[in-house]
Amino acid sequence: MQKKLSVLIPAYNVEKYLRKCVESVINQTYKNIEIIIVDDGSRDKTPKICNELADKYNNIKVIHQENQGTGKAREACFKASTGEYITYIDPDDYIDTAAYGKVIKVLEDNDCDIVQFGYYEVSPDGEIIKERRRKPAIFNNAHDVFEYYSTEKDGTWMVWDKVYKRGMFDNIEWLKVTGPEDWCISVQLFAKVKKFMTIDELFYYYLINPAGYCLQPMTDKKREDMIKAHDFIIKVTENNFPEFLPEALNRRLEFENGCCMFYMTLLKDVDFKVLQRSAHDTLKTYKRLQTELKKRGNKGSDEVRYNFKQLARIWLCKYCPALAVAYLKVRLKIHDLTGL
Repeated sequence: MQKKLSVLIPAYNVEKYLRKCVESVINQTYKNIEIIIVDDGSRDKTPKICNELADKYNNIKVIHQENQGTGKAREACFKASTGEYITYIDPDDYIDTAAYGKVIKVLEDNDCDIVQFGYYEVSPDGEIIKERRRKPAIFNNAHDVFEYYSTEKDGTWMVWDKVYKRGMFDNIEWLKVTGPEDWCISVQLFAKVKKFMTIDELFYYYLINPAGYCLQPMTDKKREDMIKAHDFIIKVTENNFPEFLPEALNRRLEFENGCCMFYMTLLKDVDFKVLQRSAHDTLKTYKRLQTELKKRGNKGSDEVRYNFKQLARIWLCKYCPALAVAYLKVRLKIHDLTGL
């Protein structure tokens, strides 16, 4: 008899996409599925669509809650679920109808805690933009998984490209953040997994959505949530596998540097005070992390650093933001003309 799979869908203002997402789950060849949809205070027709889907299919459960962000919506999904296996799907995405049957077979045949699969990036009209194929691999302990996801570019920290045994979620902490909540969940699971497998088949269709979180402008709230997530990853890393702390700290620095670059690219409406604040925070974080590592006697302090070019750009943003933006305009113009 098939074990139950809980497919968890946090939903917020996705009236254009939700039906297609849910239908792709309903039509799975794997039949013992429950679908949990948490409507996180949507202001469009999402609540109505959720209710219509629940009326149509008896394996759908809908929860309506005040808007609390994606992190808390994912938590509410999980707490309402009853399946022995867990997976997530984002409400603007969809999945191959054979996906869960094939992935669960791999999980059961190999007695894995987590199985990860590949995905397509697709445009709003369904055109495949890029294939994100995973390298087949088996990891037999948490240390190897943590090392892989700390050091390799191939691994992903999303929760929707994996199927999990339910017990993996025991005693995890659910942060109230939107956007990087996947990272906060995944880092905890990677630290406790006993057997993890990646397969190279592509099952998931990830929508490059212009209205989605990843393509929205950087705001103070978004930046705050990202920093909170990075600091949480640093804490989990230090508590479990401190030898990978330099990688976690470098990701934190890369994010800060990315914020500076983002603010610089708002060429028409640059708020120089915001740019200066971002640069100031970046340098402050850099100095703090270097100091903390040295206090711990961690040799990784030599690895957690910006190169001269990065530091020069950040200092320029802090002390002469107008010149920093003018420099970037010239660089972009040269790139447009020469490709360099």
